[in-house]
Amino acid sequence: MKKKILLFLLLSSLALLGLAQEDKPLRIELETAKDINDYSCVPVAENGMIVFYEGNQLKSDSIQWIIMHYDTNLHKTANYQIFFPKTVDFVMSYYDRQNGSVFLLFQTPYQKKEPFISYLVEFNLISFQSTLYTIDELKDQSLFFLKIVDSKAIMVSFAKEKYDIYLYDLRLKSLKSPLFSNNQILSVEFCEADTLLKRLHWGII
Repeated sequence: MKKKILLFLLLSSLALLGLAQEDKPLRIELETAKDINDYSCVPVAENGMIVFYEGNQLKSDSIQWIIMHYDTNLHKTANYQIFFPKTVDFVMSYYDRQNGSVFLLFQTPYQKKEPFISYLVEFNLISFQSTLYTIDELKDQSLFFLKIVDSKAIMVSFAKEKYDIYLYDLRLKSLKSPLFSNNQILSVEFCEADTLLKRLHWGII
C-alpha cells in the first residue's frame, strides 16, 4: 500500500511539473522614457496590473507620478497622473480586492533640514479615481507591512529589534497605535481580519 501511495505522489508531481513546463510566461515590454527612474509593478488579481513611475518635476516643490493600468491580457487601458508636493520614494503597496482599490505608500527621502512626510495613495481600479492621504505624523522609515481593513490602514515597522504598529483611519485622517503595542513587541506573527465581527486578530510575541 505504501508503494502505491508513493508511486501516485511521484506521478502527480511529474504531471504537475510537466504542466508547469508547458505554460509560457507572459511578458510585457515598456518603452523607457528619457531620464526617468525604474518602473514599479503591482499585480491586482482579476483587474490585471498597474505600472507606475516617477515622471517630471514640474516645480521645485512638486513632482509628477504616472500610473498605467493593464488588463489581464496586458493591454493598456488607462494612464493617470498623481502629483506630490515634493520628491518621494515608493515604499510598498496593498491591493484591497473587496473594494477594487490599490494602495501605494510613499515617503520623502530623509533630509535633516526637510520635514519627513508619508503619503498614502488610493487608486480605485473601477472608477479610476485617486485619493492622496498626507500622513505628517508618520515619521517611521522602517515600515515593511501594509494592510487595509474597514477603511483603516494597518502598518507595521521593525527597527532596533522592536516592532511598532500604526493604524491610520482613512475617513477621520488620524493616526494612532493600538493600546497593546505600548509594550515592547518582539515579533508580529500575523494580522487577520474578521469581517463579520469587525475585529482584527493579532498574533504577537
